[in-house]
Amino acid sequence: MTIDGSSLISADGKGYPAKPGDGAGAGYGGRGGDSAWGAKGGDIYGSAVQPMDLGSGGENHCSGNKCYSGGDGGGAIFIEVSQLFTLDGTLSTNGENAGNGWKMQGGGGGSGGSVYVIANEITGGGLISANGGRGYGYGGGGSGGRVAVEYESNSFPLDKIYTAGGISRWIGGPGTIYIKDLDEIFWGEVDI
Repeated sequence: MTIDGSSLISADGKGYPAKPGDGAGAGYGGRGGDSAWGAKGGDIYGSAVQPMDLGSGGENHCSGNKCYSGGDGGGAIFIEVSQLFTLDGTLSTNGENAGNGWKMQGGGGGSGGSVYVIANEITGGGLISANGGRGYGYGGGGSGGRVAVEYESNSFPLDKIYTAGGISRWIGGPGTIYIKDLDEIFWGEVDI
């Protein structure tokens, strides 16, 4: 299977929708960022080694008679290839940024989703991204999602895998990256 350099498989913003609240960032692979209005960021959940969950939506924030939307969470991508998987393009399950607010009033970012790849051999120079969405103003940033890559042979650059938390006054926590060589008996390595 080949995803060429001009191609993109995206589940950005295809996770759980934004929800009522007070501007906290969504959690998943890490904890979501808090908001300035006392709302605590979303919790960590799901599996780091077999990530299949959707990312969570950030909280909306209402002030007076106006409400500002949070970002939706990232979706999930699962790819299993029995032979060679060449990734020169992009796999993306980023959380959405919070919608536009007013001054410092705004919602929280959605958390990144899941990317899970299993292949005999992985090559290419593309990108895997499950980043959290930005909060608006004093809304919290969404956490990063979860990525797991399992292989028997790999030449894909592992520094091209991202699970960063969304930027905000209170940044969302980073997600997790799990790397497993299927020829090894023991568990793989989890990076946060």
